[in-house]
Amino acid sequence: MPPVVNPMDMTKKPTPLHTTPIAALPAPVSDHTISSKKRPSPVDTNDAMTLKRQKNTDAARRSRMRKALKMEALEKRVAELEDANKLLLNKVTDAEIERNSCQDKVDGHRHTIEALEKELATAHKALLDESQASPEASATT
Repeated sequence: MPPVVNPMDMTKKPTPLHTTPIAALPAPVSDHTISSKKRPSPVDTNDAMTLKRQKNTDAARRSRMRKALKMEALEKRVAELEDANKLLLNKVTDAEIERNSCQDKVDGHRHTIEALEKELATAHKALLDESQASPEASATT
C-alpha cells in the first residue's frame, strides 16, 4: 500500500503504484485488449454465474447420490453382518448345550465308576475276609 500523503506537505512526491516500467512487462498473450478483460459484460457475468450455479447444483446432486448409494451399501452390509452374528450366536448356543450334555454324561460315568469301585472294594474285602476265614476254618477242623 502506498504511503499516505499529507495534503499540507506538498514537498513530498507521491510514490507510484507500480515501480516496474511498462516496457519490462510481458506482452498480453491473448487477442483481447486489456480493457475487455477489465469488465465482462453483465450478460456474460450472469451466464457465468448461472453456469457456475448449475455446475454446483449438479455436483451437489451427484454428491447426494453417492452418499445415498454408500448408505444403502452400508445398510446392506450391516444386515449381512447381523445375520452372520445370529448364526454364530446359534452355533455358540448349540455348542454350549452339547458341552453341558457331555459334562452330564461325564458326571454320570464318574458316579458309576465310584459306585463300581465301592462295590469292588466291598467284594475284595469280602474275599479277603473269606480267604482269611477259610484257613482258620480248615485249621480248626
